[in-house]
Amino acid sequence: MQLRIFQNAVLMLLTAVYCWVSAFAQSTNAVEKFITFDKLQKTIIPLPACSQPNVKIEPALAGYKLETVNGKYALVFDKPVAAGLYAITFTSGATTEKIEWCVLTSELESKAQKFFANTKVYYGHPIGADPTYRESWYVGQNMRLPTDELPSSQFFVRTTFDGVVQPFERFRERFIGRTRIPASVKIVKWEVVWEYPPTKEEIVLCSRETEPLQLPPDIEFTSNDPHIWRTDSPFLNNKGLDTAFQIAIRGIRVDAEVGLDAENTDPESSKSVKATLNDVKAPDEVRLDYSTTKLQLYNGDEPNPHSKWVADSSTFYVISGAFDKSDGRFPVTIQVKGLPNLDITELRGEIALKVKASIWSEKAGKSGVAETALTIPIFIPVNMRHIRLKDIVTKEKEKKAKSK
Repeated sequence: MQLRIFQNAVLMLLTAVYCWVSAFAQSTNAVEKFITFDKLQKTIIPLPACSQPNVKIEPALAGYKLETVNGKYALVFDKPVAAGLYAITFTSGATTEKIEWCVLTSELESKAQKFFANTKVYYGHPIGADPTYRESWYVGQNMRLPTDELPSSQFFVRTTFDGVVQPFERFRERFIGRTRIPASVKIVKWEVVWEYPPTKEEIVLCSRETEPLQLPPDIEFTSNDPHIWRTDSPFLNNKGLDTAFQIAIRGIRVDAEVGLDAENTDPESSKSVKATLNDVKAPDEVRLDYSTTKLQLYNGDEPNPHSKWVADSSTFYVISGAFDKSDGRFPVTIQVKGLPNLDITELRGEIALKVKASIWSEKAGKSGVAETALTIPIFIPVNMRHIRLKDIVTKEKEKKAKSK
């Protein structure tokens, strides 16, 4: 019994001696990483040392001091430190530890900066949402942070409307703000900011100041049948081959439901005020673009090789194309003239139209203008009575050939 007690006592003593020797012999613990930005005015690097340590920094830095924080020592720099990588080695008693200190340039990466600088803001829409950027609604997908090693909770976006700070918002890579821009605002400023946790000092990584714009309406062509047709019937001509007729085009519409203003009575529930057709201005009629209008006269499935007809301002032109505010559409009628006295069955090709409309914001005193080029394919029948006569003659000839 006494022997067992003695053995246990010796084992405990040896264990204690081993732990003490191991601690004394330890030269380096795991490397810790510390990240800051070069515009930080005061940097505090905590050292897990209870007694005053010996400190070595490579490359060498001067101007720091050792202070105790919560009973432990810390390196304190009272001025900005140049961007770069620094190795801090400190020895306290028998323990030597290393800290890898990365000082980053106080800005977003170059791609994010470029995209950030070119970003536009619109009345009735929040910061970060660009309705004209069709590939993605989120501008923020290009506003990446300088490092993934700092928690995103340390970054936020500060927005001001005419100097008035808007509700606080944490940064997200797919960032889109909550507060929409009222039409009364003249200047919008927003900043991506890093907040240094120990001192709450704020470092602006990117800043943008701009005037909001009025978003233009959407102009589109909906191809719901019937949307293009002859205003007369190609079967009613009993005087010979058609040389003139009119084409009606329907389906060109203006979508006016875009942001015009914002209702921010409740800061947590910002709402967009949409434009209506009453806010649409379209003084110009629809115009033909002859440089990209491509039309040919066909005889059956092949172009008529003898036709020299060309669509120009004397043979193919708009006779009406004014905006109808009652339904938000541009009804278009085109005059076709000067067709040759040849075997023609169809007018085929593409019509290129230019359509212009705008949204006028009375409150902001700004206009959002849209000028859209529409390319519309057409297949217009010509001389259908002539086609039928040719079919009858052809069938009669086929019957005679079979009877022989």
